[in-house]
Amino acid sequence: MSQTKTVLRLELLAIVLIAATPQAYGGKYEPLKQRLFERYDQKQMSVVHDKILVALLKEGPGFNGRGRNMLEYSVNYDHFDPNFREWPKEYRRRNLLDGDTTEEVKAGAEMMDTLSLGEMAQVRLFYVEFSKEDMLRIDLYLVPLAGKRNASSQNISDTGAGVAYKVDFGFHFRFLIPPRAAGISDDAYLGYITEQLGHYFVPTQEYLQANKAAAEAQQAAKKVRLEPGMLEDSVIVKLGEPQKRIQFGKKTILKYPDITIELEDDKVTTVTASGETH
Repeated sequence: MSQTKTVLRLELLAIVLIAATPQAYGGKYEPLKQRLFERYDQKQMSVVHDKILVALLKEGPGFNGRGRNMLEYSVNYDHFDPNFREWPKEYRRRNLLDGDTTEEVKAGAEMMDTLSLGEMAQVRLFYVEFSKEDMLRIDLYLVPLAGKRNASSQNISDTGAGVAYKVDFGFHFRFLIPPRAAGISDDAYLGYITEQLGHYFVPTQEYLQANKAAAEAQQAAKKVRLEPGMLEDSVIVKLGEPQKRIQFGKKTILKYPDITIELEDDKVTTVTASGETH
């Protein structure tokens, strides 16, 4: 992507929804938009940022606290791509989630809490929009799925209490991405977009696979095979530099946190770990 710093102007916030006009701009963004919908719309995400807030969804005329109406969401985050050097004035007055993202909590927000790392949330509403200047805006309205993230409500009337029903928690994330630079493919642009979103949440299946791969790599690192007669250089390749190296005549002693290795004439003779000799 071009390294040219783009200045975000207020008028760029007037976005034209491509879904409403599928032939806009010759439909050139339809393949990209479709791929974004396939990745995010109604999908389960896992949170990878440790400071994202969530609040009880609001109820009112036309919405019932289940996350299907954007007016229900009290917590809003706006992420400005790092290429944007200036933000609209109203955003500069907000709290910062990090150096690129502002945080807004609307008046009347209830039962706020911080999401845990790895916590799952479903994308209930998803919008992909482009401005006439090809500025990309992505909106995700997410509802956490953990059992602790729900409350109940009940209609009360003159005739008595009605049936209790569930009310969810939720939060809204907006991403503002600069136009695709000349010569950049759809694949490269999509990769850049998913990288920006991936600082905050990723598809749960990818999150689980990454965790599994990391756990397997960590487990594999614990399985170290040492053989009698192995050279000192080979030991260090497998275990790294020792905490202490003791030279005693022809003997060399390598001390690691949980193991001691003795060598004679540069060859392993004894390995001692947890009080056992092998």
